[in-house]
Amino acid sequence: MNQVNWRDLLASLSPNDKKVVMNAINIKPSTLSRWINGKGDPGKVQDIQKLAEMYPAIAASLQEEFPRAFQEGASTNDVVGPQRIPQTSQQDVIDDLAWIAEPISLFTLTNKVFTYMVSQLDPSGEGLLILPVMCDEPDKNGKVRYLVANEGCGTGPWRFQRFSQSYRIGKESLCGSAFMKWNPVFFPPNEMAVDTDVLGKEEIKSAGAFPLLRRGNRIAGVLLIASTQENFFVAKSAICGSYANFYAMTLFQEQFYPQSQIDLVDRIEQNDNEKERTNV
Repeated sequence: MNQVNWRDLLASLSPNDKKVVMNAINIKPSTLSRWINGKGDPGKVQDIQKLAEMYPAIAASLQEEFPRAFQEGASTNDVVGPQRIPQTSQQDVIDDLAWIAEPISLFTLTNKVFTYMVSQLDPSGEGLLILPVMCDEPDKNGKVRYLVANEGCGTGPWRFQRFSQSYRIGKESLCGSAFMKWNPVFFPPNEMAVDTDVLGKEEIKSAGAFPLLRRGNRIAGVLLIASTQENFFVAKSAICGSYANFYAMTLFQEQFYPQSQIDLVDRIEQNDNEKERTNV
């Protein structure tokens, strides 16, 4: 007997049966539509188990895609992070990457990647910040000394917030640490050096910075992801890292710098340098 794909089964349901599913799991029509179209996944163990209970024919498909939800001892309140970027999202961005003209491609592709991230990582709009923090222009010695925040995307408290590109971020920050280590770095709010005067410390319950890398030991900056949810990265660190790599794929080659050109300074050094320039 062939395995029934859970998304296909949900798509085949009548409007009344879809309402039954939405009421049983307490989700909106838009959420169910994202699940069916492969643009989102159930986020909680209880939702996945409920689907398997209601439609035993899709239990095997759900277990294959969300094995953690069926592990012994799994709590119904546990959060099951999305396992991968939906194929439809990947294909959409890759198609645009192939033919969109360069002057507009970065804006278009960035917008698409971040929109897909929000729909998958924070479908209910509780509060998610996605902020590229990129290498500043090299100084006269050809060294990258600072990182600067670019235009990002946000929900909840960051929905309409804009970030000044003149704000420089140093190596002492969460972003600077991930940048210098070439590895993701995570902090809870009570330990966070994440430039909270810019982002708003009270809103942040979880934050992570993911380096934007390319072959040949080159780096363009980091992707900062902050959430109003506690323990956000317990189940979602892997998919966030995948999205950072996906976003890095859309950047221009000239935005990446070799390790030999990297020499970040901390904020104290930045302030001293600014004073020197002011006094000259």
